[in-house]
Amino acid sequence: MPSVSMCFYLHHPVVMKPYSIFDLGSPESYWDWEKWAEDFKTIETQSLQPCLEIWEEWARKGNTSFSLYIPGFLVQRMAKLTPASLKKIQKLVKKGTISMLSGTYSYSYAFLNDREAFTEQINLHEKVMDK
Repeated sequence: MPSVSMCFYLHHPVVMKPYSIFDLGSPESYWDWEKWAEDFKTIETQSLQPCLEIWEEWARKGNTSFSLYIPGFLVQRMAKLTPASLKKIQKLVKKGTISMLSGTYSYSYAFLNDREAFTEQINLHEKVMDK
C-alpha cells in the first residue's frame, strides 16, 4: 500500500483597515486587529474545529500522522483568542499525530532579498514554538 505524506498550513491573512491616500503616513496602525479577531473566530468555528475533530479521530485510530506549519504570530494570537484549539493541537503533537514544521514568524518573503531578516523571522518562530 502506498504511503501519503500530508502537510497542513494554518493561515489567516491580516486584515488591513480601509485607508485613503490622505491617511498615508498617519501614526495609526494599518492593521485592523479587531476585524481580524472577529474573522478568525468565525474561521475557527467553521473550519479549524472540524479539522481538529478529524485529526483527533486519526489520533484515536493511531494510523495517521502529518506535518503542520503555523506562523508564530498566529500561534500567539490563537493563545489569546482560541486557547482551546491551540491546546488540542499541542495534545496531538504530544501523541505524535502532528509533527510541527519550522518556518517564519510571519508570512515573510524576506528570503527573497534580505537573508538577515529571514534568519530573524526563523529564530523568532522557534522562540514562539518552544513555549
